[in-house]
Amino acid sequence: MNHSRSRVGRFALRSLGVLSMTAAFTLAPAAASATVVLPWIAQTRGALAPSSDLHVLNPGKAPLAVRLALVPLGGGDPIPCGARVVEPQATWSTADARRRLCGNADAAGILLVSFEDGAEEPVIASTDTVVAADGYRFARTSPTLHAGNAALPGQAQHLVGLRQNAASRTALWLFNPSTEPGEYDVIYRALDGTELGVLPAVRLGPGKLRQLSPNQHPLPATSSGGLTVEIVVRSGALLSFGIVVDDTVAAPTVVAGETR
Repeated sequence: MNHSRSRVGRFALRSLGVLSMTAAFTLAPAAASATVVLPWIAQTRGALAPSSDLHVLNPGKAPLAVRLALVPLGGGDPIPCGARVVEPQATWSTADARRRLCGNADAAGILLVSFEDGAEEPVIASTDTVVAADGYRFARTSPTLHAGNAALPGQAQHLVGLRQNAASRTALWLFNPSTEPGEYDVIYRALDGTELGVLPAVRLGPGKLRQLSPNQHPLPATSSGGLTVEIVVRSGALLSFGIVVDDTVAAPTVVAGETR
């Protein structure tokens, strides 16, 4: 990775963290902030009905102010979710956090957790308790994505372990955490590297989130199912993840994109 580009990108992304979440602040906003992104998936119909719990650990020696906002799918403005001071070595846990913090149990999107740049970074996890159609319950912990690790122009995010066939389907979520409009080429490959299809020039506004549904993927009918996705950044920045659902067990898996 080009470290000069990385530092410039991180500065721009931190600036956005303040701009996009100002409405959510109930504490005095910091001059600059770092941001952690959590896949925040609402599935209120069908076989799955998860309740998302949030856990924020402050591993530092000083109180840590964290601010939260939910970025919805479809280009909507961030939904304020309040702020909290977490004491040193303490963990702030909230059950059913989407409803209790954001006031909206149905909104599908991602949660932004912002904190002062230079502070001890919190350890953050979100856990979904999933209820299947037969009443069976299980828990799934989602990965955290750091805005400072977003792919910048000339870089790409890669997603592996995706599946799309009669028994499995994949949705891709693309988030532009920069202050500039984003444009991306989404390239689908078979496991042997063969190109299966391309979605060129996918566009996202600054701070916006978009889903590519299973029926939007340009995959041939002869595809065996296993695939990888490369998302090349033309402009803006990119964080991405895939949601893979196995219809035989109704168990979604979250796959985070890796920047290269």
